[in-house]
Amino acid sequence: MSSSDEDNTVTLGWEAPLTRIDGSKLYPGEIEGYRVYYRQSGDPDFDVQVIEQAGTTQWQPSQLPSGEYQFAVSTLDTSGLESPRSETLRVTIP
Repeated sequence: MSSSDEDNTVTLGWEAPLTRIDGSKLYPGEIEGYRVYYRQSGDPDFDVQVIEQAGTTQWQPSQLPSGEYQFAVSTLDTSGLESPRSETLRVTIP
């Protein structure tokens, strides 16, 4: 997962996974979408943005106040299974 920021906005991008947690192949047609977990540092709970298009591998949150945020992404497959979350990425929005 990566980020870029311009003009107080952030765009998160990630690559679609090629394998499942058990190491078996995950075909592109088996991906239903993604969940983006995010919270401002210090908040106890994550908010969730569901991305329902399997081909979409970026998200630009809108109207986040200035501060440090944590983001993580998981993959949803067509069977309704959710992968573990990615490593947390910390981003500061000026």
